[in-house]
Amino acid sequence: MCQKLINANFEDPVIQKRVLQLVVEIAKAAFENKSDLPISICEQTFIHGATVDLSTTPYGDAMRDLQSSRPRELQKLAFKFADAFMVSVLEHVLYHGSTNWIKSVYPALENGVETMLQVEGLDQRIKLEYQAFLFIIM
Repeated sequence: MCQKLINANFEDPVIQKRVLQLVVEIAKAAFENKSDLPISICEQTFIHGATVDLSTTPYGDAMRDLQSSRPRELQKLAFKFADAFMVSVLEHVLYHGSTNWIKSVYPALENGVETMLQVEGLDQRIKLEYQAFLFIIM
């Protein structure tokens, strides 16, 4: 169910924001030991979060509100799942003898943040919040 919500593409930024908040809250409450769901949420946030509407219309205001809520929701995930991310890394190293998980997940998150930092018109505060997301994980 959560994967369907994460992958759904809603045009309305208010609905997008509510869906993101809902999925993050579900992940925090029900999926404590699964790090796959938060990673999926992060990926979809980076995929859908690369547009900024600078217009002064109500739609533009809603888009800016959505943009400002995305890094905060990611930070909530980072606080809740930082240990799970690290346990997954340790399990992978212990059972598989390699650190490919680190090479595949953290750089992907880092690339997603870098993509968001390159978005023109994105508020400096929001960019700092994305960087804080990575800091929280480590």
